[in-house]
Amino acid sequence: MNSKNIQKMNSKNIPSRNAAPAKACAVAVAQFALAGLSHGSAVEKANLANLCGRDHLGRELVSFEEAGPERGRQVGLFYYLWHGQHGTQGPYDISKMEREDPDVMDKPDSPLWPDPAHAPLLHWGEPLFGYYRSTDPWVLRRHVQMFIDAGIDVLYFDTTNGYHYRDTTERLFPILQELHDRGFRAPKFCYYMAPARRGCGTSNVLDVWDNYYSKGRYSDLYFKWDGKPVLIAHPDRPYRQEILDFFTWRRPTWCCPDEPDTWYWAGMPAPNVARDASGRPEMLALTVGSPHIALDAPKDSGWTPGATAGSGEGHWGAPIQGRSWHDGRRDTRPDATHYGFFFQDQIDWALDAKRDDVPLAFVCQWNEWLVPFLTRKTNTLYNLRHWINLQDEYNEEFSRDIEPMKGGYKDAYYFQLMNFVRRFKGLPPPARARTFAEARGADDARWEAVSPVYEEITGDSQPRNHPGYDACGTYVNDTVVNEFAALRVAVGADGVVRFLAETSQPVRLADEKSMNLFVRIASRKPDAMGYTHRFTPRSSAFDSQGNRFVYAIPASALGVDAAKAFSLEFKWSDNRQADDPMDFYVHGDAAPRGRLNWRFDFAPDGGSASVNQK
Repeated sequence: MNSKNIQKMNSKNIPSRNAAPAKACAVAVAQFALAGLSHGSAVEKANLANLCGRDHLGRELVSFEEAGPERGRQVGLFYYLWHGQHGTQGPYDISKMEREDPDVMDKPDSPLWPDPAHAPLLHWGEPLFGYYRSTDPWVLRRHVQMFIDAGIDVLYFDTTNGYHYRDTTERLFPILQELHDRGFRAPKFCYYMAPARRGCGTSNVLDVWDNYYSKGRYSDLYFKWDGKPVLIAHPDRPYRQEILDFFTWRRPTWCCPDEPDTWYWAGMPAPNVARDASGRPEMLALTVGSPHIALDAPKDSGWTPGATAGSGEGHWGAPIQGRSWHDGRRDTRPDATHYGFFFQDQIDWALDAKRDDVPLAFVCQWNEWLVPFLTRKTNTLYNLRHWINLQDEYNEEFSRDIEPMKGGYKDAYYFQLMNFVRRFKGLPPPARARTFAEARGADDARWEAVSPVYEEITGDSQPRNHPGYDACGTYVNDTVVNEFAALRVAVGADGVVRFLAETSQPVRLADEKSMNLFVRIASRKPDAMGYTHRFTPRSSAFDSQGNRFVYAIPASALGVDAAKAFSLEFKWSDNRQADDPMDFYVHGDAAPRGRLNWRFDFAPDGGSASVNQK
């Protein structure tokens, strides 16, 4: 049974905001300000309502009309800094082990398992960018770009286990600062220290104070609450007064708080609203999955509803809140993990009108990927029912990461996250073209007045050259040839639609994958890549001058009438390595990134373009 059939057959069980694809595309990128480009004051910039797209299940991003105007709310994302920081053995991928031996979980002495005496961390699956280390700047930059595209406001660093991972932050913070300085809405950051009252939280607080806060390092990036940087840690320890006075303190907890001024990272076993000492609502948290027994688990399951079981117990049938849990059971149909049923239930709870006064949402999580390998011989934390314990992650079903993966759910959870952000925060009105533009060739000065301008995040042309986990060797990726900086579309009175791409360096043409333009028109059936038209230097007439490149395409060839309002989606791509939309995240350059497209609305004489994109 394929994914389309699952979606059709299960429509009554798919939460309402997930069941029917949105009728109009929407958005994802932060406010743009690219240094070095001169634009007239009348030129409008594309914004968060001009990006659109759909995941491999056909679920579209919501539009401005559906999301509504911005409401001053914020969304944070739980982010992990630990990959490669506790050893680089392996990778030991549990999902690949189970494909080789489906019974490996029942064989603690299988040679597929690493030596538990070394207590390595196992991967539950393979991230799209490979088994990376968190110190890889190529990966960090792409993460940040994806967060900006998604409208993420703050990264909550998981430092709950007593480490603050300075090796990683010393590479991440310069990237965040650079993009902040260039005018992008780069996420802020805050630290989430040990819950309960572990002693390791004290040293962590002192370390981040000494390294960053006391020196004012990266102060532009501090996430603030009530006018001060937020620190999610226990303040009832012998800290110096200057430390106590510097922060807005919020106590950490795993699950729903029962005390004021306490923030939690995941809505497990059920979500709730965290409030301050005056009773004012502050935040809510939601999660993709949970290692807890479901509250609506069958009464004869042998487990206590709400109890912490460990994700690995799902192998033996424990009713854990995995990705596919909904309506009191786990959906076992093929590809059910792709739909995010449990996540959508939490999203629907967060978007309920009863919680319209909550200003902050915290989403768990982006990129844990790793789980300690615990056995009855090495475990000191849990009372194990079986020889092997995998606590927070196990496989695609029993895990909670949003970051795109190789195979499996692909980028479906990233799109689900983006849709939640839009509905929770709202969107600015989209930019539209309202007049004919007579810019012609690549060197035509009239391009500077063409509106809107779609500005891209540059800086990712530096090659990847960084070690992964040991067996991976060094990851190398030098496929960026032409890096896109700004895009424009001009509809001429002559009935020709011209697409301009401006690159950071003079354009270089190599083969049929150079400077490709993809277009999607709602009235035509898209191909396997999701587009109705593709233009290349070998198939279409073009003009290239320096760092500017133009395709001139008759509107009739696109299937639109240039004398009337119309909409289309477009993407530029250079040097992709595969005919797979996921390759737009990894190889060459794409504008916009991944499965996203830019939306161009032409509304002459004050009209409005059609929004019935499908």
